[in-house]
Amino acid sequence: MKGVMLVVALLFATTVYAQCEKATAGMLIDKTVKLCSENYVFNEGLAIGADNIFVDCSGAVIQGTVNKGKFSSAGILVDGRTNVTVLGCHLVNWEKGIEIKDSSAISIQKNHLIRNNIGIWLQNTRNSIVDESSDISLAMPLRVINSTNNWLRFENKKIEGEECLTNMCNTQHIQQPTIPTQPTILDQILYAIINGWLT
Repeated sequence: MKGVMLVVALLFATTVYAQCEKATAGMLIDKTVKLCSENYVFNEGLAIGADNIFVDCSGAVIQGTVNKGKFSSAGILVDGRTNVTVLGCHLVNWEKGIEIKDSSAISIQKNHLIRNNIGIWLQNTRNSIVDESSDISLAMPLRVINSTNNWLRFENKKIEGEECLTNMCNTQHIQQPTIPTQPTILDQILYAIINGWLT
């Protein structure tokens, strides 16, 4: 019976993980989510509204609008958050592709920043990672303000200047800073099953 329960739990977890959610303009993301891999055009970007979450864009293109020569604000805003991972987004035509403020332990991995004014904006942020991402922004790939102890590297260009005075730049890391991630749904189900067997 326990074996059947495990198989059912695994099938349920696989089905839940395979589902995706469509992004919407101004979407507040307050839980771990996998976005549907589509092309979105918004006048307002996405905002991260919770700590300890994982956002998988699955290669989705999140494109801002240009009004009278001005870009929309930020493709993804992370403000006052801890332990958030943003993975696999294509951010196009924003004033700031990804804006991170007053946050820590943020992981920006495998994102593509294309034709934004500034690729990534870090302000009052620490102990975070930008890695395995590429940038083709108009003004600059990265702007760092009052932010320390961050690990910063793009796949396609070297980061230079004051950003590197208090942060680690351009280094192929051997020991990546440890950033805990929220357990997946599969992990949670397996923990529940194992705990049920042990009690």
